Amino acid sequence: FDAHRGIVWMIQYHPSRPLVATSGDDGMVKLWDAESLELLQEWNAHSSVRKIAFSPDGSRIVAGDRDGVIHIWKIDSGRPMAEITQPGSILSVDWSPDGRLIASVGSDKLVRVWDAETLEPRQTLHGHAGPIYNVAFAPSGTLMATSGWGKEIHIWDTATGSEAKTLKG
Repeated sequence: FDAHRGIVWMIQYHPSRPLVATSGDDGMVKLWDAESLELLQEWNAHSSVRKIAFSPDGSRIVAGDRDGVIHIWKIDSGRPMAEITQPGSILSVDWSPDGRLIASVGSDKLVRVWDAETLEPRQTLHGHAGPIYNVAFAPSGTLMATSGWGKEIHIWDTATGSEAKTLKG
């Protein structure tokens, strides 16, 4: 089936419903019925979207695009919830397990943590020497990991924003 024009960057299963979301180089984020592959919802981020993530309760989806824009949409209504632009391209986003925070990383070498409702900045973390390719909250929510250029993985304490550990390749 034709999900996107060009590269498909991400596929993400919904946490509790038979839905799957995809994102691609065409700037589209799409929501599909996981069984029939019927297109249920689509959003235009206007720029390549490498990473998407469902909120823990499954009611919203976050996307980060090449132009540095973070988008949050309600999946049932399709309504935009919030949007903010950061410097550089966004290469990854993740939602904290409690649904209160969103983290974004990308080409500007910074980890940004945002309020998930308002996209107000909460923390900016420094430690990577180059672009950051991925971010993931631990299931407990007390730690967050980032990986990037230079074969490094950084583990962050989410309460303090301090670096708990660095693993070097």
